[in-house]
This record gives sequence, C-alpha cells and structure tokens, in this order.
Amino acid sequence: MLEEYNYAQWAPLAGTWILVCTLLSFLIARHKGMKSLLPTAAGFVAAFIPIVGVIYLFVLGTRETAGRDKG
Repeated sequence: MLEEYNYAQWAPLAGTWILVCTLLSFLIARHKGMKSLLPTAAGFVAAFIPIVGVIYLFVLGTRETAGRDKG
C-alpha cells in the first residue's frame, strides 16, 4: 500500500503552500510596520507543517504591534 503512494504528485501543492505562506507572512509583517525578515523566515519554517502555518498566519495577522497607534 505504501508503495502505491506517489509523493511527487503532492510536490507542486506543497511548494505552492510554502510560497504562499512565506509571501503572506512578509506582506502581513510589512503592512503592520514590522521588520519583515524574522516573520518571513518564521512563515517559511511554519509552512512545512500546514496546520502550524495556518495558525501562525492567523496569529501574525491578529497581533497588535508595539508602537503603532490604535486609532
């Protein structure tokens, strides 16, 4: 049964998810006025486990940034 599973057919989907998660991390961080290197790197790493990537993007998107006015 394991021999029938073809990992190559999931490679494009996995690559796309990693790219999307990394780019969204960069864009969210930049929009919030954060330095974008660390959140982008964390988004890239988190993308390798999809549920962690989704949780990370949610937390990053809802996080309040220090030093920005709330109004």
